[in-house]
Amino acid sequence: MVSTSAGNTNETTTNPVGQVNHKGPWLLSVANSSHIRTNKNQVTITQPTPIPANITDIYGLLGATNNFSGDVNADLLYAGNVETGNQEGCNAFSNNTAFTGKIALIIRGSCNFSAKIDNAEAAGAIAVIIYNGASDVPIVMGGIEATNIPAVMIGLADGDAIVNFISNVIATDVQAFISGTAVYSLVNALGNILNTSSLRGPNNSFDVTKPDINGPGTNIFAAYADGAAPAPQFNFLTGTSMSAPHIAGSAALLISAHPTWSPSEIKSSMMMTANKNITDSLNGTAEEANADDVGSGTVDLTKAAKVGLIMDETFANYLAADPNNGGDPRTLNIPSLRNTACGASCNWSRTVKDTLGIETHWVVSKTTDGTFNLNI
Repeated sequence: MVSTSAGNTNETTTNPVGQVNHKGPWLLSVANSSHIRTNKNQVTITQPTPIPANITDIYGLLGATNNFSGDVNADLLYAGNVETGNQEGCNAFSNNTAFTGKIALIIRGSCNFSAKIDNAEAAGAIAVIIYNGASDVPIVMGGIEATNIPAVMIGLADGDAIVNFISNVIATDVQAFISGTAVYSLVNALGNILNTSSLRGPNNSFDVTKPDINGPGTNIFAAYADGAAPAPQFNFLTGTSMSAPHIAGSAALLISAHPTWSPSEIKSSMMMTANKNITDSLNGTAEEANADDVGSGTVDLTKAAKVGLIMDETFANYLAADPNNGGDPRTLNIPSLRNTACGASCNWSRTVKDTLGIETHWVVSKTTDGTFNLNI
């Protein structure tokens, strides 16, 4: 069984919709979402009182380079108040003493993290809080190895809450605390959020839904070499190149538990037991991810290992279904159904195999969006 990356946005592919890679129906194309494990550098607004609870004990994520020498307690200034239109900190601040001795609050945006941090430092900042520009989890800020002052990232909702607080008090009275020590934490709110960089469907080439499944691929502690000596051994990395190995490892565990299952059966066991509770924030609001975003959902090994029904397909049938040779991928016995030329009605046929070895009775339910009828 081959686990492949759905792909990531980049400088030339900025919109992930319809760009999913590795569309072969025998492959698992894997999307990238977040997990709940993290190292937390606490961010708290300390003045002026009273302070709303939602801007205390905020989850802050350290950048790829740790410039902390201790905790930071200082006045906090929002870059958008310091210089109109420069809330992203992408331009040098005209007042080069605007942040002297203070913490700069900057929104993530269209320039490198290093530029934001360097511009804030040039204006006197002693630390930087960058808040994410999408309804997404904070990410580890890369490319900041040459910066000199501490920097952490917080989420969009937390950043908006701080900016709102600043707008309702005397802005120059606001003070903040940033913990210089990261503490390992489990933050449930961070989990199962589809990364905005993860390439999505629809698969516009033929009628097989892609990606197939989702795995953790955001802020993964992984082996790393940056090309400079001495190379660090590990770093936090993000992308579908992180999520696909998780699915490969999941498949290896399932093969160990069920050595007689075929690659297609292993694939189906994961897809038919996946967790569909995934949030997508691509459009700026938290929405439930759909099949074109994450396929069947996030892998759940506790269920996949005990699945009662699996699906198989043959090498010959995969070859025969090639649309370039007149085949029809919609006929394949795979755990997804797709027909973009359905018209008034269409049908699919699927065959499942029992894994339990005992007499069982299965009840099949259906959920639709209300615009069509589904009969099983």
